[in-house]
Amino acid sequence: MKNSQSSSTTASARKFGVVMALALAAFAVLSHLRAHPPARDISLVLMLLLGGLALVRPAVLIPLERIWMKVGDLMGRVMQPIVLGFIYFVLITPVAFVGRLFGRDPLHMKRSDKASHWIVRETPAIDPESFKHPY
Repeated sequence: MKNSQSSSTTASARKFGVVMALALAAFAVLSHLRAHPPARDISLVLMLLLGGLALVRPAVLIPLERIWMKVGDLMGRVMQPIVLGFIYFVLITPVAFVGRLFGRDPLHMKRSDKASHWIVRETPAIDPESFKHPY
C-alpha cells in the first residue's frame, strides 16, 4: 500500500507530464507553421515520450519535475527583483517626479506656518441602528 505523500507526488508528476506534453505539442505546431521540421520532430517525440510516461508511469517523471521546479524557483528569485525594479523605476518614479513638478503634495508634508499638521474632519452623525445590520 502506498502512502499519501508518494501518491500526491505521483499525481503531481502526472500533471507535470501532461502539461509539458501540451506545451511541446504547442511548440510542435508553432515549429510546423514556421517551417522548422527538426524542431517539430524533436518536439513531437518529446511530447509523445512525456505524455506516455505521464499516463503509464508518472513516477519516472518525479526527478524531472523536481529539477523543473528548482529551475523555476531560481528563475523567480532572479526575475522578481528585476521586474519589480523595472516597475518602480520606469513607472512609479516618473509619475511621482511629474507630480512633484506640478506641486502635488498628497501627504501635506510641505512646511507651513501652522501650529499643527492635524486636519479637522467633519464627520456625519452615526445612527446606532446602523451597527445592528452592517451588511
